[in-house]
Amino acid sequence: MGQIDQRAEVREFLSSRRARITPEQAGAAVGRGRAGPPVRPGPRRPANTTRFLYLDPAAREFFVDWDRIANDAAAMLRLEAGRNPHDEALIELVGELSTQSEIFRQRWASHDVQFHRSGQKRLRHPVVGQLDLAFESMELPSEPGLTLNVYTAAPGSPTADGLKMLASWAATQDLAEAQT
Repeated sequence: MGQIDQRAEVREFLSSRRARITPEQAGAAVGRGRAGPPVRPGPRRPANTTRFLYLDPAAREFFVDWDRIANDAAAMLRLEAGRNPHDEALIELVGELSTQSEIFRQRWASHDVQFHRSGQKRLRHPVVGQLDLAFESMELPSEPGLTLNVYTAAPGSPTADGLKMLASWAATQDLAEAQT
């Protein structure tokens, strides 16, 4: 993981174990421009990374290692199903994915269970290109069921430069939106 003095570079968000994220949890103000993953608006709210992975064709382009990320996502859902077998929202999500994605059905049927506390995630961002990020996941004892995911880039790397460019681009988008 990156050095502690990289706090300005750290991209963090909160997610439940079902990968459900809300703009407020990610630190984005409601109604403002966002520069995160291209989770498209749809009838299902809040946005869900696992739903995006399996049901949106754009996910295969966004996640460089889509196959590994999709395997991990199904295995993490199975882990959460073991922890909370009566969770209605989780049951609904697994049902939705099972009926709409053959690939999810196959991965769910493998009964793989995993939890990754750290690793690498490679993304293709539509504005800044490929980002190679290290991540660390930490459970939040004061908020049971929430996990803090911290993403960092190696200092001086093309990814660090891309994150700076992305931050500048997002600030420009926010300013343009505020002026309209």
